[in-house]
Amino acid sequence: MEDPSNLSKRASSWLASFGVWPQGVIRLGVVICVIVGVAILPGALADALDGNRYWADRNAALGYMARSVPFAEAVGSPEVAEDARLWMPEDARYRIVQAPDLSGPLQWAAPDFLATFLLPRRRTDDADAEWVFCYSCDRAELGDGFEVLSDSGDGILFGRIPQ
Repeated sequence: MEDPSNLSKRASSWLASFGVWPQGVIRLGVVICVIVGVAILPGALADALDGNRYWADRNAALGYMARSVPFAEAVGSPEVAEDARLWMPEDARYRIVQAPDLSGPLQWAAPDFLATFLLPRRRTDDADAEWVFCYSCDRAELGDGFEVLSDSGDGILFGRIPQ
């Protein structure tokens, strides 16, 4: 068994080593940070999990369309976007035709959303694309062969022009 006086000398020496500049002070800072972190962690973790629980419950209460497709002001019509995803083959190419005076989120958000939502389908500007989205466009511009597959009722159309 070790001599108690030797043990107290070693303990004193170890505690004094924390006062040595700069290594001891750095070690002391690390020890303090670990102690504070361990003391704070349970409360912070509980708060973080409660926050995530709120968002998980909120998201779980939504239906498929609300979780998958943004609000109508950004994409035109969630239903038309979903219909397009279901109708178009995965190797399809589509184009977007917009009214010249279209403004707001539909002008910039809808094309970007469709580009990712409809992957692996590809957007093109070619007039010979079989699949077409029409955002308040002039239907006459699409020709007589344009077959409407989905209509939001407020100027957002999805359809095809048979090849």
